[in-house]
Amino acid sequence: RSAITPTFSSGKLKQMTVHIERCADMLVSRLAENESTGTVFNVKELAGGYTMDVISGTAFGVDVDSLNNPDHPLVANAKAAFNFSLFNPFVIILFLFPGLAKIFGKLGRDLIPQKPMAFFSAAVDNVLDMRGTNDAQRVDFLQLMLKAHNEELDKGVPNDMVKTGVSRKEIKGNAVLFWIAGYETTANTLSLTAYNLALH
Repeated sequence: RSAITPTFSSGKLKQMTVHIERCADMLVSRLAENESTGTVFNVKELAGGYTMDVISGTAFGVDVDSLNNPDHPLVANAKAAFNFSLFNPFVIILFLFPGLAKIFGKLGRDLIPQKPMAFFSAAVDNVLDMRGTNDAQRVDFLQLMLKAHNEELDKGVPNDMVKTGVSRKEIKGNAVLFWIAGYETTANTLSLTAYNLALH
């Protein structure tokens, strides 16, 4: 927590507003274009595209442009990660007995399918490798975690030893979680907000 919290300081967030505003302008122009042509559209898809563009740009320095390319692999895999029914017996069992998740995981059954998780894991690895060969300093979530990277933790340390910094595995885990969980929750919130604004 102490290594990641500085990412969300007001100063760091202000530096990311340029990218957020650019993505917001693209979203507004797409909405205006649909309105002028009388096109019926799915607001969840537009909100999802905007969300993916913002997360990819501000957290990882990756330009996706999923607003104009809704079939981009990042968007498709983020959707696939949450493509499950709450009425599925497997999902109900996991919610009622979360301790069984490890057992199901060993059997190859997870709440989030393995294919999108593998995709995002590989995407984070690619970004980490690019950052390793590029000296350009960015102000984003990933760069701050890389600054807190402690290579000693990658080799493994005893449980009783005080740990400072984060390991590559922890960087990767937080990055994948940020990408996947941030997409669905923010897209749903924007969709509901747009619905309420249209209704009232």
